[in-house]
Amino acid sequence: MCSRWPCLARERELDQTASAMTSPARITALQRPYFLLLLSMALVLSAAVALLNVQLRGKLHADQLATLKLAAIQTEKMLEQKVELATYHVAAMQQTVNRALAQPQLADPGLLQRLPGVLPADSVFESLPAGLAGQLGSFYVRRDFWPQNRPALAAALPQAERQRLAASLAILPVAAHAHRSHRDLQWSYYYDAAGRYSLLYPGLSRKEVLGATDSRDMDSALGIIFDAGGTLPVQLAGPQRNPLRQKQWTTPYMDSGGKGMMVSLLAPVYRGGEYIGAVGADLTLSMLDRALQDSATPLLNTLIIDNSGQVIADSQGALQGRSHALQAAERLDHWLAIKALPQQGGFTRIGERYWLSLPIAGTPWELLGHVEDRELTAATSAVLDNYLRLSLLVMGMLILLVWLLHRYYTRPALQLADYVFAVNEQAGSDMPPVPARWTPWFRQVAQTAEERASYLARMQEHAEQLEERVAERTHSLQSVNAELARALQELGNTQERMVEGRKMAALGRLTSGMAHELNTPLGVVLTAVSSLLEDQSRLSTALADNRIGKAAVLRELEQSQETNTLILRNVQRAIGLIQNLRQLGQAQDNELPQRVRLAGLLAELAQAYRARFDAAGHRLQIQCPPDLELLTYQHVLSQTLGLLLDNALLHGLRERADGLVDITVRSDGSEVVITLADNGRGLDGPGLQRLFDPFYTSQFGQHHGLGTFMAYSFVTGLLQGRIQPASQPGAGLSYHIELPLTLSL
Repeated sequence: MCSRWPCLARERELDQTASAMTSPARITALQRPYFLLLLSMALVLSAAVALLNVQLRGKLHADQLATLKLAAIQTEKMLEQKVELATYHVAAMQQTVNRALAQPQLADPGLLQRLPGVLPADSVFESLPAGLAGQLGSFYVRRDFWPQNRPALAAALPQAERQRLAASLAILPVAAHAHRSHRDLQWSYYYDAAGRYSLLYPGLSRKEVLGATDSRDMDSALGIIFDAGGTLPVQLAGPQRNPLRQKQWTTPYMDSGGKGMMVSLLAPVYRGGEYIGAVGADLTLSMLDRALQDSATPLLNTLIIDNSGQVIADSQGALQGRSHALQAAERLDHWLAIKALPQQGGFTRIGERYWLSLPIAGTPWELLGHVEDRELTAATSAVLDNYLRLSLLVMGMLILLVWLLHRYYTRPALQLADYVFAVNEQAGSDMPPVPARWTPWFRQVAQTAEERASYLARMQEHAEQLEERVAERTHSLQSVNAELARALQELGNTQERMVEGRKMAALGRLTSGMAHELNTPLGVVLTAVSSLLEDQSRLSTALADNRIGKAAVLRELEQSQETNTLILRNVQRAIGLIQNLRQLGQAQDNELPQRVRLAGLLAELAQAYRARFDAAGHRLQIQCPPDLELLTYQHVLSQTLGLLLDNALLHGLRERADGLVDITVRSDGSEVVITLADNGRGLDGPGLQRLFDPFYTSQFGQHHGLGTFMAYSFVTGLLQGRIQPASQPGAGLSYHIELPLTLSL
């Protein structure tokens, strides 16, 4: 800040310079930068609108592709669920046959002998009653294998063949149950490796099979069935083409049973090292088409392609009405480039489309998603055109506002600036024509010019004082800011230490509990194994020296059996603990939120626990509005309430003969309040405080102590709610649970 006299000298110098300029020069010096500024603003605004439009177009284009990728991933997950259904069913049939072969006593070798009447020579179940036929399916044989037409003569078959027949017949109840539960399954069957007989569920009569295969006898029909459209299932699952004995998917083929194009999942069956047959199940391509169409998303089209390049399903219906396989090269342009797409990547532009490839787990298939570039561009433009119109409208309004500002404010302001120079040169100069609202300002200028000199003097003095005050305030503020910065840093450090301390304390409790719970059974196992090894070593030495009798050997074996039982029981206990922890971490993996009618869920829960309550002499009482619904994880909520009921039965009501658990439900408009209370022995203060701690239990050594901890984790985690216990010794225990009507997803 300059001193008073130099500032006044500088002011007089500026006055002299301004007086030396003519009035037109002064106006030009102000107007030229002003108009250049207006032009620059217009150009910048136009460029900003254009650049924003380009950026928004690119961003929206990328967002739409990202959204479509998520839709494709959802479709792929849905297909994986359907594939898992077939995989589980085929594995169940394979395990059933293997179990019957390994343990023949589990099979029923006398089923064929007990069938009544005289049966056809090639369709053994043909004359069965309709109800029994529906449970058993159909059994077709070649005449050279089954020459007799009386079931009683089945005993003439070799024992190995009877055992194989009995083992293969064991899959029919498994198939019947799976088909009743899952309508996506079309056929389930068993193929004899030698091609002598086949089982089919659901069953078809001899007449239907001969008509579907256009055959005159069952031997010819079986040849067509075993061929399966050229896929040769028995060979595909056999040791030459499947030496690793894995499940195999066929390529698409036309179903000889009249259900159109389909694919099959096969699993080999071995007896020891001998390949004796294959089990399988079919999925129709039309079902997969419907699955893609039901999950269709605007702009996104999807296909399923197998590893041989054949189309399995198409959301655009390319397989409808076809009786033979469709090659992807026939359906898709640029097939070689599409085939080379990286799996699990993003969309890649090929030709006029964007393509995405996702593998379908458990199959040799991949899901291809494609989007037309012109459709994506049109959708982007449809959204951005409104923004562009709005931008142009805003620009027009801004131009109008600038003109009005210039007309009524800026130009009079420029004239006022020129008038200031004029009155400084000559007092009493005439005012230019300006809007009426500006007249008082021009008059004020004339008056201000006279007071200007004295005003500048006072201003200089005030500026010097102000500089001193600003310096003092600045120094004071710097000191305060430094203190605040130090305090804020200390507060942040303290918060971090507190958070880390809570985390380490929680981790320590969980780790300590796990170590304690696992240490007991594993310590018992270690001791028992050491003892068992010593006993076996001692027995082996005694046997080698021929110094032990049969009775002593039996005693040693009996003691080893008891030790093995102890080891098994403690290993199962440790496994149960680990499974509970895994269940806590994976509760949401296979479930999506859904609308749940709470009364129905509680009724199912009561039905599931009725036997346990009746056996213990206790009662379960439920009060719930019949139409109360909420959006939540159904299985997690049911599991949470089940854990609390288990805790009441095992701990709270353990010492009572007439216990009562009362579940009351009400809604306050935005939340659902569930109260679960028992009239058991209750908890004291320390026990109530540790109720939700992991591994805390009142029956140490008998239970893991994870039930209430898992319930608390489910309520406060996945269910997004709150849970509060209340209890007094001898007065029972109650849980107050508050859940939102709709989850925040």
